[in-house]
Amino acid sequence: MKIGDIVYISWGYDQTNINFYELIDKSGKMTFTLQEVGNKRVDEESGRGCDYVVPDLTYKYKEPFKKRLTKNGDFKIYPFAWTYLWDGNPKYQTASGYGH
Repeated sequence: MKIGDIVYISWGYDQTNINFYELIDKSGKMTFTLQEVGNKRVDEESGRGCDYVVPDLTYKYKEPFKKRLTKNGDFKIYPFAWTYLWDGNPKYQTASGYGH
């Protein structure tokens, strides 16, 4: 992981939500400051009730926060959500109005 990388979580019960985070600072070897960023739809035609989203770095959500990398090389954002390094491809989430 390095400054500028984007990570995401995929979570939800009876729906799928995607949250993106930009790594904006690093202290020491294992601690990073993360900034939650928005997402934007890039494909609404894939099927009823689904969107594909990518990060929107122009929208900053909440205050930045610090997290340590786990032994697995990810971050535990919430008790139910670990991060994945974003590969540049749009990610599936449940469309607005379909439980999202």
